[in-house]
This record gives sequence, structure tokens and C-alpha cells, in this order.
Amino acid sequence: MDWHVTVGNSNYIAKQLEQKNLDIGMVEKPLLIDPEKMYRKKIADDQLVRIGKHTGTWLVREPGSGIAHYTQQFFQEYGIMPEKTIQINRNELIISLVQQDIGETIMSQSVIPNNLPNTIINDHFKRTLYSLTANDLEKSLADKINTLLKQSVPLE
Repeated sequence: MDWHVTVGNSNYIAKQLEQKNLDIGMVEKPLLIDPEKMYRKKIADDQLVRIGKHTGTWLVREPGSGIAHYTQQFFQEYGIMPEKTIQINRNELIISLVQQDIGETIMSQSVIPNNLPNTIINDHFKRTLYSLTANDLEKSLADKINTLLKQSVPLE
């Protein structure tokens, strides 16, 4: 079997599945899906944390990403109105900027370096990671892929 891996935010992956450009995807955003086109299966739970120096600048992910969704929810719940935001579409760059004391963000606890201080935010900022599978993908193949994904995501 040949694999082609595509990286994109949750909305992009769902759209690619709908357009039959992908057979399976992994997303972090609680998307509404059309059950006629795809199937959603829980893969893991993931805790979001707050990291970085309080400079008034927030490092935020691009619209359509799961983290952007949760960041906006975080701002609303905690009454945060950032003085400045910098939109970035890669976690690695966000971590680098946090390490340089440029600003703060929320992100998955599982992707931050062990030496980077973080604060766990309340329980409903524990998100679920899902696989999305095209409905026309052979069920036994989809089940095998979902099992492999679940085993390879060490978050729970």
C-alpha cells in the first residue's frame, strides 16, 4: 500500500475528505460532519495548556484549526482581549517564539518541550482527537488504520 500524507488544519482535512481527495484524516476540532460522506471515530483525548510570558501578545493558530477554535473559546471564557496577536500556522514556530519570550498561547501539552513551564487550563479544554474516514473506504481497512492511529497517539 502506498501512502500520501497531507498536513492541514481540521477544516481543510474535512473538506479534502468530502471532495474525495483523502480517504482518512485526523482532526482535533469538534466538526459537524455529514454521516453520508464520512465517519468519525475517537482516537485520543488531549489536554490543552497555557504557555509563555504574559507580554500582551498572543500567538494564535490560523482560522479553521482546532487550536484556533479553542483559543477563541479561551479568550471568551477568561475575558481576555489581547493587545496584539500573531497568527502562525506551525506549532514548532509558536514554541520557538514562546521560548524567546515573544508572547503566550494555548496548545497541546503533548507537543511542548518538557522544560517549558505550562499551566493546565480547566477540564473542558481537554479536547478529543478524531479520525475521519470516507464512508466509501473499505470498513476492514478503515478499522485497521484507526487501530494503528489509536496506538500511535500516546495522549490518553
